[in-house]
Amino acid sequence: SMSIYYDSSILFICFLMFSINNLTVGQSKSINIIPQPRNIEVDTQTSDIQNLNITLPSTIDAEFVKSLFREKYQVNINGSATANVKFEMDEKLPSEAYLLFIGNEYMAIHAKDNHGWLYGLVTLAQIIRNSDWPLQQMKISDAPKFLYRGMHLDVARHFFSVAEVKRYLDYMEKLGYTNNYEI
Repeated sequence: SMSIYYDSSILFICFLMFSINNLTVGQSKSINIIPQPRNIEVDTQTSDIQNLNITLPSTIDAEFVKSLFREKYQVNINGSATANVKFEMDEKLPSEAYLLFIGNEYMAIHAKDNHGWLYGLVTLAQIIRNSDWPLQQMKISDAPKFLYRGMHLDVARHFFSVAEVKRYLDYMEKLGYTNNYEI
């Protein structure tokens, strides 16, 4: 009788752990962003936006933004269409922080500086890359936890060509890890 009690308790604990694990995995699969933002609020509604029309501020490099969105054909950068991605200056936010809002008819990236706008664009590009149209309406806020974001590349034990190192640095930039390379 004692054995049956322990067996059922272990079975219940395993079931509970499996349920919690599946719940966590399901949530992380729905919004897959690297690095994970500090706050994500997903609405139950979807957006009516079917493509992106971005008119960039003059301080943001259009070629970099094109490279972020090149996998999706529904993105028009600095075209003639009316912009549905708005860039708002927000002095209340810390440096490099951003607030990304995906609404029903437009999207907005609020930031104090260019780095915040770029991090917001990187996040938006990842959402589009990992989702289908129409996008979920959501609000994402993020700021760097540390002054420096980076990744480690061990060239002493693993040999890489110059092209591989450059590609690695490009991946870091596209994921929003750093705005200054330390080489």
